[in-house]
Amino acid sequence: MQVLNKSLPSSFEKKKLFDGVVGDLKTKKSFFLLLCACLFFSGCSGTSNWESSWPTYKNVLEKNDSIALIGRGDVFTLMRAKWYSNRLQIPMDSIYPFFENFSDSLIVKTLSESFSNISILEKKYQQRFPEETQKLDERIFIEGHFPEQGKTITLENKNIPRYLLLIHEITLGTDLNKSSFFDYSQKQNEIDQKKAPVNMSVIMSFTLWDNLAQVPLYSAISEQQRKIFPKTSLEDIADLLKLTIKEIPQKISSGVKK
Repeated sequence: MQVLNKSLPSSFEKKKLFDGVVGDLKTKKSFFLLLCACLFFSGCSGTSNWESSWPTYKNVLEKNDSIALIGRGDVFTLMRAKWYSNRLQIPMDSIYPFFENFSDSLIVKTLSESFSNISILEKKYQQRFPEETQKLDERIFIEGHFPEQGKTITLENKNIPRYLLLIHEITLGTDLNKSSFFDYSQKQNEIDQKKAPVNMSVIMSFTLWDNLAQVPLYSAISEQQRKIFPKTSLEDIADLLKLTIKEIPQKISSGVKK
């Protein structure tokens, strides 16, 4: 039998081989950590907080708590008015007042199902409130009229509501994205109003305010979509609006600090 005489590697060659393996492992480990970091930060940058609870918000609202509603049809905005005008066969010069009145009554009726002791504050109250910006996230901001801190709101019947529900904005349109309205990093993006619409959209922002402590408790932004069909009617629009409004008590309840 022939035995092959293969010389073993020297100590220097062993060290060189070991260093090469270790260096390769370090390179792969560094690459892996870098990849994980990139995925983590890209994931963080892609998510946004569309609601915010303040530390003082610790008690769930009861159905009979006194709440004053501020902001109804007067905060309603209609986009793609011509499309809705044609769809509902309502003249363009009538479409805006129609939807203001329509949303006004719908908001009150829908919220009354969740809050039995709800009052309506006149528009003049909100017009007197200073305009401010509420921060929900590093990129997400709500702009609206907020009560002055240090002043409680008293109703005309002299009652003082425990809470104020401030509806800052309700926008009805087609294929809307809340990021285009409230995300400062995307506000420059133009909303395409020329292509054929696919969905009806409603976007709403609101704040629950502690009228006695004069501080905000909870703010949120909602978005709802409903696919457009050939027979889409006013009833479908009403259902979409109601679905959005019903989110208010749901979000208010789930937003309480645990």
